[in-house]
Amino acid sequence: MPTVYISQVPHRRSANASTLIPAVDVTSVEEHGTMRVLAPPGFVVNDVAALMDELRATLQSYDVEKGDSLLTMGDAVVAACAIAILARHGPFAILRWHKHINRYSRVLIHI
Repeated sequence: MPTVYISQVPHRRSANASTLIPAVDVTSVEEHGTMRVLAPPGFVVNDVAALMDELRATLQSYDVEKGDSLLTMGDAVVAACAIAILARHGPFAILRWHKHINRYSRVLIHI
């Protein structure tokens, strides 16, 4: 089954401010594969080199031919690093939200 790599799911404080809860519902990406989040909520990038090493290891199994995709949201640095890694290895796919049909579509990118 394909994997959808999500750069980071944005979170917000609950009504009583005791816990973080997802700010968006990403369950609809499951039609494109199993979800795998690259950075936890509240993650702050202090060391880009360490982040790149971690993302390289995680994205090593990314396979566009298998149907894997990237969904960029959350911290822009995490998203940019993931795109940079994938772009160096050939074509990759990004999921884009279509608000008129309320679903994600897969866009193949060749650089």
